[in-house]
Amino acid sequence: MDFPELVIIFSCKIILRLLVCLPALLYTGWLQSETLSVTLSELDAVLSQSADQSDAVTADVLQRISSAINDSNISFQAGALLFNDRKIDTQISDGCNRTVIKQIDTQVALRSDTALSLTLDSLYQPITIDADIDAQIVASGEAQQIVGVRLGECRNLATDSFTFDINGDLRLTAAITFEINPMWTDESTLSLFPTVSLNAQLSQFSPVVDVDDTILSGILEKYIVEEINDEFSESNIDAQLQHLQISASEALDTALDNGRIDIELPASDDDQITALYQYLQPDARFPITLAFIRQHRQLLLASLLFDEPSSVENYFTDALLCEASSAFMVADNAMLPTGLTKKSIADYCGTALDKERLGNAESFAEELETWSNSPGTRFNISALSIEGKQQPLVRRYNYKTVQTHRGTCALEMRVYSNGYDTQSTLPIIAYHGGSWQHRASGIIGIEATATHLTNAGFTVFAPFYRLVGESDGNIACNAASFSDVTDDANDALDWVLAHQEQFNTVGLPSVFGQSAGAHLALSLSVHRYEHIRRAALLYAPTDFLDFAEQIKADQYTNPTGVKILEAITDDALDSLDLTRPIVTQNSFPSIITASEHAYPPMFMLHGEKDALLPFRQSVRLCNAISGSLDADLGPAPLTQNQDSYVRTIRCNKNGSQLHLIAEGQHALDLCLSDQLCLSGSPQSARATGDSLQAMLDWLQADSVAIDDLAGSGTGSISELGIAWLLLLLWIHRYPTKKLSSASVRMVCMRNQHSSQP
Repeated sequence: MDFPELVIIFSCKIILRLLVCLPALLYTGWLQSETLSVTLSELDAVLSQSADQSDAVTADVLQRISSAINDSNISFQAGALLFNDRKIDTQISDGCNRTVIKQIDTQVALRSDTALSLTLDSLYQPITIDADIDAQIVASGEAQQIVGVRLGECRNLATDSFTFDINGDLRLTAAITFEINPMWTDESTLSLFPTVSLNAQLSQFSPVVDVDDTILSGILEKYIVEEINDEFSESNIDAQLQHLQISASEALDTALDNGRIDIELPASDDDQITALYQYLQPDARFPITLAFIRQHRQLLLASLLFDEPSSVENYFTDALLCEASSAFMVADNAMLPTGLTKKSIADYCGTALDKERLGNAESFAEELETWSNSPGTRFNISALSIEGKQQPLVRRYNYKTVQTHRGTCALEMRVYSNGYDTQSTLPIIAYHGGSWQHRASGIIGIEATATHLTNAGFTVFAPFYRLVGESDGNIACNAASFSDVTDDANDALDWVLAHQEQFNTVGLPSVFGQSAGAHLALSLSVHRYEHIRRAALLYAPTDFLDFAEQIKADQYTNPTGVKILEAITDDALDSLDLTRPIVTQNSFPSIITASEHAYPPMFMLHGEKDALLPFRQSVRLCNAISGSLDADLGPAPLTQNQDSYVRTIRCNKNGSQLHLIAEGQHALDLCLSDQLCLSGSPQSARATGDSLQAMLDWLQADSVAIDDLAGSGTGSISELGIAWLLLLLWIHRYPTKKLSSASVRMVCMRNQHSSQP
């Protein structure tokens, strides 16, 4: 077996092993469309690791690769891949004058930076391995030059023995393409019928031949060079590729059972279903039930594996999934005016599934300003249950029309209230999340919270805004700049201020938001602080500069967060100018510490296990609000909590506070079942619900200012106040008795323990 053939067969073995590993790789994120590239030095380093440093699947793959190397003439040396070969008694010319190579030793060294790239889009698309081979060839040997004459038959006249050396650089571009041809042969068996094709092109080969100890050296050197060039001619390479194609196909037939691989899907368990949920949910336009995933597991996996026409995206645009989400809904108790018909779940799904309609005020012009119910307010998916609460009614308005380069964008404002009576309410503007790029996933969080807010005495104004990117929203309202988004948030505030009399709201509006929506709420609280009463910020991006610096320093590596920041800045992180206005104007801790404005009170909620947006974002905001000139220092700690489910930190005297949930992930206020609360365990979910209730109480309270005695801790405001009051009374009652440090510790510990979950 020569060197090119061995490389081809070796690559085939690696690909086949990956195919056999598909069930185990299914839930580990390997099956995302991408190109994987590895240099030979990296491969050597991985193969050098001990088995106990890898998971079982990786260890098995590495073991098989090592076996393939050990069974061949290939070895690693200082990161380079070496191929050694020896041939004896090879006649390289015919006739009476001929050359016989008695022995030749050849070493081909692939340099350590040679890269192998594997591209996997889906199993229905070809899998390709590309190799740009950059090698050095060194050969040495002994040969005989025989001079003869034909007298009926060849008769040797003279024989000259000599040695020779050959050196040269070789550059070869090769590609191995596998067609997997997958097919479900029964409900739990995925069968693969792979085929292989080869392709190669020689871009450089310049051998230098040196022949010693013969009077014919010049002639022989020229002769050997011509023979080598002929061996590597385009026609000869094509012929060798055809031979290799046959060899590779035979290797597949040998490795497979009747040309096929059968893969049994693993039995589903809760961990796998949860992993599949976490993979699917970010792109979903409404909540997905775990029961739906269990029921349709095979079809969903087939969509992920195959990227076939019945793809995951089609499941997300199918009314079946939307209507299945009704399992999250409480009973309908919305009270419509006489003569109006309630909207059904099918009506709701028709809008939620249609990117051209959702948030587009032009798509339902005939329904504008009329009362309706919204099934979305029945989603009981918050860590704080809406069971037993009165569902609000909603009216829709066109609050802004703007001409964009893609058409006329008419933006919808939804106004939720408890009914059509004349009682005055407090106004609150709720900005939806969705990475500034999505509507459907964000408005669900707003509607799930709207029921709590209207029951707390608020009229909720929920504006849609233009979107960065083109993955969601109607065409005229997407592909916007980040400044377009913030302009819309500002215009929504102006619209609410201008229509307070119409909606019978009193006082300045508060603002509320989740994730990207919390950023917009915070932006208004800082840049238009004089128009905002209070701000409730759930897992808010507060500091673009700190976030970018964390990424550049490799202290934050979540690829989703990196892509979001690159999308909104329209720049790659390695070239992003941190002095650009989009960075500086959205780095709120720096803005706050540099000013003396009286910013409105802020309530912050963040999970300490938030992998998408680290909780240091809210910590730095709290510390900046406290008056600290260094946002890393202040009442809020950057270290994770190990002692309790929740920490409550008072950021300043005007009532700003931060709630940190120790087990909370991003979107920690969402809880789809006892099995899937993004706040963590059931105890942590209850702690999160308590913090959400504290937020509602805080929003509607007449005053949230804290007196000079209040400090930071894990208890509630009333608990700390009572603790201090008891301490003062004790001192007043026993003025001559010295208060021991042990007594102080006892009072503090009693208060601390009373706040534990």
